[in-house]
Amino acid sequence: MLLWAILLAVLALASPVHGAKQLAAGLPLSHRVVYQFPNHTWLENIFVRSNGDLLVTVLMPSAALIQISDPSSAEPTVSIVHNFTSVDGLLGIAETKHDVFTVTGGNFTGIGAQVNGTFSAWEVDLNGSDMYNNKNVNLITSMKPVAFMNGLTSLPENPTTVLIADSALGVVWRLDTLTGRFNKALDFLDMKVVPGSPLAIGINGIRISNDTLYFTNSFERTIYRVKIDKTGGVAMGAAMEKFVQIKEAIFLDDFAIGSDGVIWAVENVANRLFAVRPDGSYEVVEGGINQTTVAGDTAAAFGRGKTDQKTLYVVTSGAQAGPVNGTYVEGGKVVAVDTSGY
Repeated sequence: MLLWAILLAVLALASPVHGAKQLAAGLPLSHRVVYQFPNHTWLENIFVRSNGDLLVTVLMPSAALIQISDPSSAEPTVSIVHNFTSVDGLLGIAETKHDVFTVTGGNFTGIGAQVNGTFSAWEVDLNGSDMYNNKNVNLITSMKPVAFMNGLTSLPENPTTVLIADSALGVVWRLDTLTGRFNKALDFLDMKVVPGSPLAIGINGIRISNDTLYFTNSFERTIYRVKIDKTGGVAMGAAMEKFVQIKEAIFLDDFAIGSDGVIWAVENVANRLFAVRPDGSYEVVEGGINQTTVAGDTAAAFGRGKTDQKTLYVVTSGAQAGPVNGTYVEGGKVVAVDTSGY
């Protein structure tokens, strides 16, 4: 009931929906389930390795990093890279060197209810044959001033430095993964929690494309962007821009940016995938409020191989934050969406 109450509160903040719009020709996009985990599994984020394997962070029931090898196969291989026993859940992931990743995690008292000061960052080195050895996972730093780590991305010109969205404080932290030093890189009103939000979530997903930082403000249902310099700070003379507000959305979570500039944004509690074109126009291309195709979609990433560059891998929470039709939840899953015809 708590989960459904949260969804109802979110619905109250959103624009009224006067009936579902008919999808355009060719929609929804073709999709398939790569792998589905047991009930009560919440997949939070995803990164595609250069060899095509998928790395998935697990928020619930416990913090873990999972690898899915050969995702195009009917029977992919699923392995636990590491269980993070010092925190409740794992969130963001970014690559800082070839096959070296930064992951973040912290503690929670419930869905979206973080414990301030419990968040940390780790390095996971998957180079070498003994990739599952615990010695390849090392704490970078504990980040006590952080309230709620969420989105994570590395700087293109300096990938060992990552930017971390703090959903509760409404800021972006800069972390040097080599030294463990961190500070605030960005602090804008547009990143803050919208007054009256049922959860302390403002800024959520963050991505960088063409020297521009894009981020979602979840309960505002808006994607913002701002030009940044090579250190992750605001570029000289740059100003924050409201790129698009998806008024039909209920909540914007994470997103991926395609090579053509299309943003693929997931909605989590409303089980939909939006495609946002560079001109700001958008539409639902997968899922629906009462559908389970991408139930509780939390993040997305494109394939990196020759055969799956147009495949968008979407991870889900199984609708745990807002059960489909108020009752249905399932295990989190990875869904491969074919965007080649879009």
